[in-house]
Amino acid sequence: MAAYRLGLLASVCISGCTIIPAFAQSAPQQAAPIVADRPAQDPQLQAGEEVIVTARKRAERRDDVPASLSVFDQAYMKALDVASGKDLTRITPGAYVIDNGSGFNDEFLIRGEGAARQNNAETGVGLYRNGTFIAGGNAGGRNFVPIDFFDVGSVTVLRGPQGSFYGRNALGGAVDIVSQRPSTDAEGEVQVSTGSNQSHTAELIANVPFAETFLVRVGGFVSDQQEGFYKSSITGQFLDKEETTGWRAQANWRVSQSFDVNLLLERSDEFGPNVIAFGQVLPQNDPPINPVGAPTGFSVGRFLKPVDTPSFFDRSTQMKSLEWNWDLGFAELKSTTANRKRIAATQSDVDVFGNNNLARVVPTVALGSEEFERLTQDIRLVSRSDSPLTWVVGFEYNKVDSSFDTVRFSDAQRNDRFDGVSDVPSTLPSACLVAPTCTLAQVQTTARNAYRVEDSGIDDTSIAVYGASTWRVLDTLQISADIRWSQDEKNFSLANVFRLDNPATPVNEQLTRSISASETFSKWTPSVSFNWRFADNRTLFGRIGTGFRAGGFNNDLGEIGDGVSAIAIPLSYGEEFVTAYEIGTRGRLGKAVRYDVSAYLNQKQNVLVNYSVFAGTSATNTLRNVGVLAAAGDSQQYGIDAEVSGRIQVGGGVLTPRLSLSWANGEYDGGSVYSNTQTNPSGTLALVSIDGKKIQRLREWTTASTLQYRRPLVGELNLVLMLSQRLELGGFEDPANNNLMDDVTLYDGSIGIESKNWRFTFSGKNITDEEYFNISPGNLSFQAQQNEPRTWRATLSVKY
Repeated sequence: MAAYRLGLLASVCISGCTIIPAFAQSAPQQAAPIVADRPAQDPQLQAGEEVIVTARKRAERRDDVPASLSVFDQAYMKALDVASGKDLTRITPGAYVIDNGSGFNDEFLIRGEGAARQNNAETGVGLYRNGTFIAGGNAGGRNFVPIDFFDVGSVTVLRGPQGSFYGRNALGGAVDIVSQRPSTDAEGEVQVSTGSNQSHTAELIANVPFAETFLVRVGGFVSDQQEGFYKSSITGQFLDKEETTGWRAQANWRVSQSFDVNLLLERSDEFGPNVIAFGQVLPQNDPPINPVGAPTGFSVGRFLKPVDTPSFFDRSTQMKSLEWNWDLGFAELKSTTANRKRIAATQSDVDVFGNNNLARVVPTVALGSEEFERLTQDIRLVSRSDSPLTWVVGFEYNKVDSSFDTVRFSDAQRNDRFDGVSDVPSTLPSACLVAPTCTLAQVQTTARNAYRVEDSGIDDTSIAVYGASTWRVLDTLQISADIRWSQDEKNFSLANVFRLDNPATPVNEQLTRSISASETFSKWTPSVSFNWRFADNRTLFGRIGTGFRAGGFNNDLGEIGDGVSAIAIPLSYGEEFVTAYEIGTRGRLGKAVRYDVSAYLNQKQNVLVNYSVFAGTSATNTLRNVGVLAAAGDSQQYGIDAEVSGRIQVGGGVLTPRLSLSWANGEYDGGSVYSNTQTNPSGTLALVSIDGKKIQRLREWTTASTLQYRRPLVGELNLVLMLSQRLELGGFEDPANNNLMDDVTLYDGSIGIESKNWRFTFSGKNITDEEYFNISPGNLSFQAQQNEPRTWRATLSVKY
């Protein structure tokens, strides 16, 4: 309650105390002319300029879009040091991230939609780069990667279902990050920084116009963090060191007055900690087993982890895209062809989170590898914008090929790597070297039962056709109708090997499983809307929209014949469909204040929920916790999103405050999930009703408040200050509402000096060093995790 009051008070003070005076100081005036093809320096705050967006697959004024949206340009992103999906949620109402520590498995949510915490499950938010869908797959495919936030031109966040224009999984909304395009100016930028944990970064960008018709933009970055917050209590090594590199090259060629082409090539490589480094070992699961070399046994704490095997992820992401535009006179023909490829590998120390003493006796390691590739083709015909009736028709093709392989084994020799089946012991010396309390039979059983191999494959093909039209009934009134038909054909394969034959045990104990499955999902997703400018600089809009997320398959099907898995873990789950009703208003009050408020109601059918069951039997010591994604009834959700921004002369400088606030509520209508206990899994398996329960991971309140202040000092020097606050309150991690999400109150800030061509900034994130759980200790699907502590960074950037 104290955190709630403090955060809400801070939000009100940051915004209200600065915006209210603007009403008194500002007189109404007409907006400045449209700034075509370029966001304003700060679209949320510049009251005198219009912003052009492509939220509906065509260029139009932001105020003409009948939907709740936020738009940020490069200057605003840099000022607030936005470099990840997690950072983006700190400035966006109704958006937040399910945080898994390193960002490798973070998941983006808008208005509570998006949760899909299992491998092979697609998020419920559309993630786009330059209009191309990029999400999907297993090893970190539910969030953006660092290259996506490099040299950004603009970011658009659309809230509410976007089934007509974006289609794929855009139940909660869509996020489109557009890279800075080549320009006609010969310019560039160099940026270096140093910060907490011996972290150092460098960026270089160069824009070279070889001719008026041929423009090139290239850039790259490197980041290296040599220390961290988290250490192994056994080896003393840092667990959260990171390295990242990336580069991008673009070429824009205006072949003729009516035809131009843009080619983009990019790649990023990351090496960092996986979720094991951030997991909290709970005291009740921490038996006093002392492996060889451990000083006093296993540690329990926020920063010390009993990890003796390196646990990391290694990911490479490549993207190629070719865009061309052909002006046909009556319309433009636009095409985007893109290929996104990801290769990733993980290694994890598994025994640190063993469910019982035996599971911790022998060091257990898990390895994962993924190859993911998505090919997309979008082609559309866009009418001229100077007619009372404008329209868009298009076709989209989407192809995914992915393989995801994992192996889990017991490495009795502590090799810290997997050399093959020989690492799984057939016999061990009677004097057990792993722990003085174990017996030979115990070690053999643990080693054998820990062994598990999983090879899975995804082969998906999606096609869609869409169309949209807007009729300008009056100069002040527009009516729009949009529709899309989508079809997803999904093919899934799974091959498992459980346990391993052992000379000391009965023969034929190894079990295998091979599964192939196919499903086709298709849906129409229409929407209708209106946009009415009822006064100068003030607009009322309304919308009925729909969204669709195709079903899929659970990767982990539990244990064979355990009396639990075949019942509680379905192979496939169905599709989600949502109908949303939204009404809102946006505009300006005078020239200094801008507002944007909307209210919505979402009615969803066949809701996908996450739950967890214990699979296996205690008799064979194969017990483990398995996360499940399944359809469970319907739901209804409603809420309000609001943004207010201003621009005020204060103390010889300019103060630009901005407040965004989101309130949401919702519950399940019918439905149930499975639950059981670890001590008697099959005997205690039961259906638990979630009817009337709050929607899983839906935050009740979120706020994002920022203050920027710029004041001249001497000559061309300016003082630049920034303070931002993020508040998240309420919500449950599970559909049965047993695990309440921690409240979050975060403050970021910076102070800097800038001139025309350079800027020096000292910035901090989580500057009050708040502590909270990203994943609560009561969550059975994932280990408990706490947030990252305070970090600092000094940055120097020079433009040339």
